[in-house]
Amino acid sequence: MADDDDRDPSYITRCVAVLARSPQVLLVNSQSQLVDPTTQQLLRQDMGCTTLGLGPSQRYRRYLSTIFTAQAGVGDLIYGVMRRSAVLAAMPSQSVLPWDHLLLAKLALLGEFYTIPEPLMTSAAGGASRSNASAAEALLLVDSFAAHHPWWARELQLQAIVWDTTVLSLREKVQLSQWSYGHYLRAFGCTGIARHQLAPLHGLYRRWRYGPG
Repeated sequence: MADDDDRDPSYITRCVAVLARSPQVLLVNSQSQLVDPTTQQLLRQDMGCTTLGLGPSQRYRRYLSTIFTAQAGVGDLIYGVMRRSAVLAAMPSQSVLPWDHLLLAKLALLGEFYTIPEPLMTSAAGGASRSNASAAEALLLVDSFAAHHPWWARELQLQAIVWDTTVLSLREKVQLSQWSYGHYLRAFGCTGIARHQLAPLHGLYRRWRYGPG
């Protein structure tokens, strides 16, 4: 959490209480508010992401599809309280700009999320997340492809997560892979995707069709 963000004093206690009574839940956070650091004006409200009662594929879809809707692109879900065992199972995180999306996508496949329906956290706009360039610098990102095409790099990593997981059947992997590509195209379109950038897709297909090696 950044030094200009703030949590209600009860945040941790309330999150831990949910984890204690709900073994299937591996991440708990609260709704949050994004404010202007100078004027304290409310800019956006992050309603979080709750996936109680959903299966792995449904949880994955719920998480990704709410990043820019219910979560309003604020991204405070990553600051929730998580089970250590789940985080270790989902690590390491990949070196792409929205690295938290990849970690949380892995966690969504492993278990349930719960967002306390009260704004117990406040985030200040700006900082390292103000632009792709500043975020890449903060992460010491040297991969020029990932730095200049962050969302396409993210999608390729998300595809790898889907195909590598052990909690989905082959049929579910195919369906979720297709959904993920469709979600990417609806959100970002094909702008800027060059022919050589499609090569990783061919590699993923061959890996699925013929196996590793």
